[in-house]
Amino acid sequence: MKLKLLIITILLLSSIIVVSASKPNIVMTVKGVDKIYNPGDDISASVAILPNITMQAILSAELKCEEYDVKYFMQPIKLRDGKRLTVDITPIKTFEKMEGTCIIDFYLKSMLDGALARTWTDAIKIIKEDEEKNETELNITKDDKEKEPLIGGSCGTVSPDYRDECCENKGFDYWDLDELECKNFEEEPKSKKWVVFLFILIIAGVLFYFYRKYEPKIKRIIREIRMWGFR
Repeated sequence: MKLKLLIITILLLSSIIVVSASKPNIVMTVKGVDKIYNPGDDISASVAILPNITMQAILSAELKCEEYDVKYFMQPIKLRDGKRLTVDITPIKTFEKMEGTCIIDFYLKSMLDGALARTWTDAIKIIKEDEEKNETELNITKDDKEKEPLIGGSCGTVSPDYRDECCENKGFDYWDLDELECKNFEEEPKSKKWVVFLFILIIAGVLFYFYRKYEPKIKRIIREIRMWGFR
């Protein structure tokens, strides 16, 4: 009985370790969104996705304003480990009910509705054309992004929408929001694969040790299981 419990515990532990070590780490960035829109304008966007896992997923977008929310985009996509994917989001037309400050939330979920990643835009102003203030008062215009440099002393000083592109121009894969530096995507998957391999090796060694130590009992249990199967 103790041997059975030990084997079950080891198998459960190994499953938990492998699953936790291979947890998806997906980088999402948004491009193509301006800072000011007038009612009647179309808001376009594109989302760049860099996954460390291969699987089917669903990408969705939700516009959230002060007095109006709407989910307006949902599309199934195929993620491939280490392959950058860019998805063009269907434009949404603005109208007066959206006036004020808005953001767009982007969600990436598994086919079973499990959350994989989330990102969002900077604040978006939707105001009537005759209410637009001059550039000095708001300090933002639709041409701001064209005026911002792609590369500075550090990619951290670049507009958030262009940090990935800045890192790519410097020979890296993406801008890491947690460590605030340019990184290569391959670094994390390789380290995680090494951790998974090491734990599997340890578990295999432990299982082999107990198998050799309790080999007669294990064979007897297997024979009993086979006999139960024929009953």
